[in-house]
Amino acid sequence: MQQPSEKSRSWILVCCFIDYKLKITIMPKAQEYIDKKYPKETRKNIKELKIEKFFGKYQGELKLEGFDNLRELDCRSNRITSLDVSDCSKLRRLYCGGNHLTSLKLDNCNNLIELDCGWESVAGKNHLTNTGFLTSLPNPEKLIKLSISHNDFPTQDLSVFSRFINLESLILDSNNFFGSLEPLKGLAKLKHLNISYTNLDSGLEYLPESLERIDCDGTEACKNIRKQMKGCEKPFYPSPDTRAKVIYYSYQKWRAANKNKLGIDKQSEVNELREQKLAVQGQMARIQQTETIHSLKK
Repeated sequence: MQQPSEKSRSWILVCCFIDYKLKITIMPKAQEYIDKKYPKETRKNIKELKIEKFFGKYQGELKLEGFDNLRELDCRSNRITSLDVSDCSKLRRLYCGGNHLTSLKLDNCNNLIELDCGWESVAGKNHLTNTGFLTSLPNPEKLIKLSISHNDFPTQDLSVFSRFINLESLILDSNNFFGSLEPLKGLAKLKHLNISYTNLDSGLEYLPESLERIDCDGTEACKNIRKQMKGCEKPFYPSPDTRAKVIYYSYQKWRAANKNKLGIDKQSEVNELREQKLAVQGQMARIQQTETIHSLKK
């Protein structure tokens, strides 16, 4: 089969680029799509809403109103720049990663248990510049999963997350968080923490006993965490169909090897020593009793 000439290949590339630019130009607006497909009189019956994702099919601002019984919204991998779901008080799960978000409003989301506004492969990232949407959540204790990776937050510590005491998964990678992990000490149910490509560099001893897995790739700051956790590496294969291996760190293994650094373990050590002391005292009492019996027999 004859291969296309260099000139033909160039024309093919030009045509593909023009086609791509035209698709971006005529990309439908997310708000117009919702208003057309879901008339206001039908919205109260909708419990799950999925806005079709096809590498950024829908763009612009989106405000959901009248979806009184909406429990789950999935609008990942579009080009939505502003999302307002503050009228969706029953919303439990929100997946809005991989858009171009610069604004996210969650003011009256009283029942939110899962929020993902982070990275989506191929589609890319959001561009949120402040964490105000987190502080505006009325019931932070209900949130179980939170992913805010690859955003444009200013440099800050982890204080904003101390309110989310029932989090089980916290994904923070590729953001400007710095300093100690200490603000997470009250997250007593946390199991998975991703701090890769951040500037967090200390505070392992403050993390909750429940934590199982830490991801901490990249950056010099994370290098300090990795150094402390040397020997606690574990392989993970994201898909059974691939040999690609991801390395994460076992916090439980680190805890077992660093009990002397854990202030929260001091009481358990005191209790253990007390039990040992009582056992020794009991043994001595039995020995003394035995000796007394022997002396009486003589």
